[in-house]
Amino acid sequence: MSLLDKASLIISPNGYSNGKLYAAKPTDGSGDLVWSRAGTKTRVNPEWLVEDLPYNLLKYSESLSNPSCWVSNHPVTTSTERSPIGYGVVGKFESVANTYTYTFHTPPAVSGSFNNSIYLKKDVGQEWVILQIWFGGGGQGINVWFNLDTGLIGTSNSTYPGWVLNDVQVESISNGWHRVSISGTTNSQAYFMISPTDSDGLFSYTNILGKSFFVFGAQMTRGLDLKPYLKTTDRLNIPSIDFTGGGCPSILVEPQATNLIRQSESLDTPVWVRLGSDVIANSTLSPSGILNADTFSGNGANSYVQLSQDNITLTATTYRFSVFVKKNTGSFFTTFFQSFASATGTLISKFDLNNGTTTTSGAEIINYGNGWYRCISAPVTINALDLVGNIQLFVTPDMVTVPFPTLADANGKSVFLYGAQLETGSVATSYIPTTSATITRVADAAENIPSTSLFNQSEGTFCFDINYKTHTGVLNVFHSIRTAVNQNFILEYIKSNGEVGADFYLNASYSFSLSTITLLTENSINKLAIRYKAGEYAIFLNGAKKSSNSSLTSPSISLAKNVFTPSLNGSYNSYVYFPLALSDAELIALTGETFNTYEEMASFYNYVIQ
Repeated sequence: MSLLDKASLIISPNGYSNGKLYAAKPTDGSGDLVWSRAGTKTRVNPEWLVEDLPYNLLKYSESLSNPSCWVSNHPVTTSTERSPIGYGVVGKFESVANTYTYTFHTPPAVSGSFNNSIYLKKDVGQEWVILQIWFGGGGQGINVWFNLDTGLIGTSNSTYPGWVLNDVQVESISNGWHRVSISGTTNSQAYFMISPTDSDGLFSYTNILGKSFFVFGAQMTRGLDLKPYLKTTDRLNIPSIDFTGGGCPSILVEPQATNLIRQSESLDTPVWVRLGSDVIANSTLSPSGILNADTFSGNGANSYVQLSQDNITLTATTYRFSVFVKKNTGSFFTTFFQSFASATGTLISKFDLNNGTTTTSGAEIINYGNGWYRCISAPVTINALDLVGNIQLFVTPDMVTVPFPTLADANGKSVFLYGAQLETGSVATSYIPTTSATITRVADAAENIPSTSLFNQSEGTFCFDINYKTHTGVLNVFHSIRTAVNQNFILEYIKSNGEVGADFYLNASYSFSLSTITLLTENSINKLAIRYKAGEYAIFLNGAKKSSNSSLTSPSISLAKNVFTPSLNGSYNSYVYFPLALSDAELIALTGETFNTYEEMASFYNYVIQ
């Protein structure tokens, strides 16, 4: 029998849907986490690329008349037709007059390279359909005529200045369905429009009355490549399953954060000030896999190769700056919080792009593959007496000096840049894209109210496998078990210095605490277990028993709500609950092993992956 067979609840980076992270055990839904985040974010996907979450930028992808985002002069009705993927809701587009009939999606806040796709099938009579990446006036934009009878593309063109049609592809699917995808580039936000027409190459509607066709699965993604269809509703509350660093995924529960850098992906714009440097936009593939990273290069006019955002007004708190960097002809990179008088911390952070290392205490460099690193400055605390300063970036000759010895040495020394971010706090969070204004990503929250069969109120064990980043200097509660009235409950937290603690509240009053004394290991996997039972309270960390209480007898813990808060400063590899007090030997073994894959873990515990 495996030790994990004794568990009643296992949460891992498992399947998910809108507002739900499914438990690996049990599978009846009673242990699933309800996920809330009233906004979108980015994550690192299984291909190790930064992507939008969700990556389908269109809302209500199977409800093409939803008034919150789709504008129609004739509703797309729900059909009983079977979808091309075997599930989901198919829409029926039927013209009721010989007049211009359409449905279009209001523009997502994105421009640049894109891929739009939709599934189409002929119903009654309608032969030609126009798919438009539409500017918003007349027929201006990218236009593609598609023949529902033959499954072939007719005329295709781009009629708006600066908008480029890259390619049109058709995937023929069984039962008359076709998936049509259009890729290209725009320099402003665009609508996605579908409308019937009389013939190829024409905006004509004299013979469409009573004719119809089926639509399913509208999608728009960043980049030119077609991605698998992803259903959306409001695009909110999607769990963040993150693959940063490669290997196994983890569950990312993050606090609210604001990127204070404007034009985070457009470093050639005027908001970025150049000294002795030039910026070439969209010159290589970024960590998102899209051609939207910039080249930052010395031009020989100055021995400093410098780029900055100047006169940024901050508040008196701690900040971290981060940016994705890849070596080109330059191999060393530096960030500088400049002109913030009396700021404390390490203002200058230096990075070696050859080896993926930093010599700056408190700074981090994270490998994103294909030569890309996320360079994260050491934390800097701004003084209230001087809140205005500059964020400066440099290509440097080595890890010691900032200016090059001569103008000729500086000339042509370059790195690639993408995704600059400045945020409050001592931990860098997931990347937040910006354009002309700062952008705030709202906090994640995850909880469930499990069935009484999952939890034992008189004894049990909580086990956490976490990727921990760094000590924050403040106490952060990361998990709790509580009732609605907080009568009998447990709080688990990380102290300001990195110790793990657990407070036990009985009969609505504080009773006692346990603490590891030993600190969590920064930027590493840590395994933690908390056991509760009269006379057997204990806390274990990384293979050792750290604290216990054998004298206390207590009433039962009211295990009514399982709450994960966005204060971990890391991510969860797994959370396991046992409805019994595991032995010391079991918990030493359970917290003492680290695995790189689920297969390794299953083999160690003799557990069968279903």
